[in-house]
Amino acid sequence: MNIRDILWYLGVFLFVSGVVSFFPIPIALYYNEPILFLLLRCLIFWLFGFIFMRYPRKKISLGDAMLLVAISMIIIPFFGAIPFFPELEGDPIDVLVDGYFESVSGYTTSGLTIFPEKQLNPESPSYKHSLIFSRTLMEWTGGLGIIILFLSLLASGGISTVYLYRVEGREERIVPSIDHTAKIILRIYLFYTFAGAILLWILDMEPIYALSTIMSVLSTGGFISMVQGIHINALSEIVILVFLLLAAIPFTLDYVLLSGNLRRFFGHLEIRFGCYLISIAILLFTIISLSTGRDLLNSLYQSIIITIGSITTGGYGQSVLNDLNGPGIFLVIILMMIGGGAGSTAGGIKIVRAGVLFKAIRWLIRKSSLPETVILPLKIDGGVFEDEELRNIGLFFVVYLALIFVGTFSLMMWGTTGSGDVELIDAFFLSVSAQSNVGFSALNIRSQSIIVKSIMIFQMIAGRLEIFPILALVGYAIGGFEREVVEIEREIIEKKEKDRELEERIKFLRRLRSIDKRR
Repeated sequence: MNIRDILWYLGVFLFVSGVVSFFPIPIALYYNEPILFLLLRCLIFWLFGFIFMRYPRKKISLGDAMLLVAISMIIIPFFGAIPFFPELEGDPIDVLVDGYFESVSGYTTSGLTIFPEKQLNPESPSYKHSLIFSRTLMEWTGGLGIIILFLSLLASGGISTVYLYRVEGREERIVPSIDHTAKIILRIYLFYTFAGAILLWILDMEPIYALSTIMSVLSTGGFISMVQGIHINALSEIVILVFLLLAAIPFTLDYVLLSGNLRRFFGHLEIRFGCYLISIAILLFTIISLSTGRDLLNSLYQSIIITIGSITTGGYGQSVLNDLNGPGIFLVIILMMIGGGAGSTAGGIKIVRAGVLFKAIRWLIRKSSLPETVILPLKIDGGVFEDEELRNIGLFFVVYLALIFVGTFSLMMWGTTGSGDVELIDAFFLSVSAQSNVGFSALNIRSQSIIVKSIMIFQMIAGRLEIFPILALVGYAIGGFEREVVEIEREIIEKKEKDRELEERIKFLRRLRSIDKRR
């Protein structure tokens, strides 16, 4: 991998991010809010974008594409956090980490926030409409993906676009052409955005809140449920739940659904398995709720809310979550880990991987009962899964769990609840929520240590990029460091060899001189 090969693409991503970041400025002007830092963010995006775009455009490999996506997800949130820094309090390091955490949470559609209540309450003088809109716009951009924006607006085909599309976490195409597929995805996303905003506006929600809400919902971000100024009635809540489900469906299947091909839509593995999961989860949540003395209709409705809010990783239903007991919390954790569909805005392991693993377990049990000479392929939806594909899914699952355990350990070691240490269940829950990009939390994120916030930042990025691109960047950094160390060691050894040769020559000349003197 060569870092210079990806700089042109990084420059384009920064420039596009600067264009998108311009939209909160009219909101600020309308509400008479300061625009200095919003404008500064745009200028910095454009400045570095133009600097990197001066490098020649080159074809990139799959490894370069992974490196590019990981670097973009680190740099773009840092520039995007510029308007947040003046709104935060504390030491400069705390402000820097908190602002970056908030921005990463936005671009990864995680929904976790360090904003205090005064920034989320419209009755407070610290509340800014442009800041809330900017935060939800980050989620909207991150849900679609800056790569899809690039492919839909500026891509011109070639193997590089294929690799970028794959690294974005998308495999299936709506049409053979990737740039055309990206254009269709963007149109679907925009259609859902405007349709949802209009419906919420009709259902008595202010226009700015309607747009902010639907952007957060479509990105399955979860941040908007933290904002106290948004009042949601029963019909608005139904709209939100429906669009959460649409957002958690792969865009390729959204296209099938909008085309009216319901047979093909419901025949897909992810839709079938997702319907099974949702049905079972609603049933279990309802039983748990009834056991606490609630009536059937209220229990059923609350169960639907928490099921959809969890499995779509939309982070909606925090009030329902607060009333759950141990079994309910455990079920939420399972749903958050599974997540939505591959190629959607949802996080988690993804339903298709969970479905393949479930069928693979049944296949292995059946295969172990047959003679070794019998060939029994694993068939799913008419396709045959090779051993390498199963190993990749298994590796992803193991690494995913390992990072969750790291996050859990860090919360138990350095986390705080304000009244003592963090309990295991709370640490595990928050670690899953961060890595699955959900946004549910029972802890105050702002009060956590810098170590905990840094590890959660890594988890959010890793979860959004589906683990391997960020690990590729870490491997590249470590490998580059090792290569640099080896190069330095080689130079030292060569210098020592040259010094030794010089010493030998000096000794030889001295012996010659002593011989001459004797003569």
